[in-house]
Amino acid sequence: MSSTPTYTPTLMQKLLGRNYKWWYLTAFAFKTTSTYKISNLFEWLQYLVIIGGSLSVWWVNYQSGSKIAEFSYIFTYFVVGEIFDLIFGNSFGRNISDDIKDGKITGKLLNTSNVWLQYFFRSFGAKLFWNLDIFLWIFIAFLGSQFLVYPSFSNTVLAIILFLCGSIMQTFVSVIIGSMAFIIIDTNGLERFVSELDKVGSGKIIPLNLFWVTNLLTFTHLSYLFYHPMQIYLGKYSPSETLYVFLGGIGWCVVLYFLAKWIFKAGLKRNESVGL
Repeated sequence: MSSTPTYTPTLMQKLLGRNYKWWYLTAFAFKTTSTYKISNLFEWLQYLVIIGGSLSVWWVNYQSGSKIAEFSYIFTYFVVGEIFDLIFGNSFGRNISDDIKDGKITGKLLNTSNVWLQYFFRSFGAKLFWNLDIFLWIFIAFLGSQFLVYPSFSNTVLAIILFLCGSIMQTFVSVIIGSMAFIIIDTNGLERFVSELDKVGSGKIIPLNLFWVTNLLTFTHLSYLFYHPMQIYLGKYSPSETLYVFLGGIGWCVVLYFLAKWIFKAGLKRNESVGL
């Protein structure tokens, strides 16, 4: 008689125990995201084209003798900023809106696992794949090392903290955008609009301090996604300005947290009232 094979847990199952589900969810999201390799390659290249084109314009400006901004500032701002953005940026609004649209949100909420952790690790697994191009940006930074501005240790730490603050804001905005699916059903257009707005309002296209119109955007939460952290990294703020920026960041986190909570709960009530 053949004996019944015994189940042997994997190393990760032994190490993580009950928390193995989060590792599995992350790995599954990474695997599914990496399926269409050619398409994903072009997705990576689009960011290189955008920032490469921008740096080319600034290089011509620098060579012509214009003093709008030093090229070392611009190079560090865009290249190092992109590396930080890849590390700290996040968005899982699409996952939320898809589950609402497909009627799966109720099942997610009834699951014994925390629903927000489910969304976080699904997003994190996909993010791990998309962020592989961070090595390309590190290589670009290495090639242009003579143009890099090297900050103090304290400025680096403060910039990282502010990038984390911006990441928290981005999480709350993702919940807000995803929750809009309770009302408008399909949020694809809204998500694309907000994504493009993020690029402009965060300072990823052009530093916000160069023109008075864009300077107005420094008071919005979008500026915490890129502009303010990089200004601190580059040592552009005085201690008092740094304090005001951090206080503003805390204020925006509080506002967006309660707004996200209110919109999600309001949408959930509407969802339940129509029997979905």
